[in-house]
Amino acid sequence: MNTYRTFGARIAAFIVDSIIYLPLGFISYLLWRVNMPEAISSFCILAITLTPTFYRIIMHVLFGQTVGKMMTNIKVLTDNEQTITINHAVLRSLPQIFFLVSLILTSNQLENQKSLYDSLRGVLMFFYLVWIFFDNVVTFCSIKRQSLHDWLAGTIVINTK
Repeated sequence: MNTYRTFGARIAAFIVDSIIYLPLGFISYLLWRVNMPEAISSFCILAITLTPTFYRIIMHVLFGQTVGKMMTNIKVLTDNEQTITINHAVLRSLPQIFFLVSLILTSNQLENQKSLYDSLRGVLMFFYLVWIFFDNVVTFCSIKRQSLHDWLAGTIVINTK
């Protein structure tokens, strides 16, 4: 078994982790539908939107793995195969944080200009999808199968079995 061949396990881990925080999307939807003060609603939606990112950061710092990675026997380490720090974990999640915060800020700033918001959201989503595509393509070009976010953070993902 190759230590760095983790692409399929990463996809499976992503699916498992998504199932874990899927209920948050439902809660976010309910908050969006409930009539409450805008500040409270915005804060709740921001917190729920960023929860999956914080989940990944906290789990990677504490265990080097999310629940999905535990189930698929992969682990995040530094380039030199040491335990990652909070800095590594945040850097790995920086692209998601950037895109999520950009979406949230534009939705708050452009709430009365729906067509402009929809256009800007489309552009942001396009660039996020481009990021995801190249993030995954680079994985196959790297000797240690590092994706862009791994390269950015100085981390690798290895098989634990």
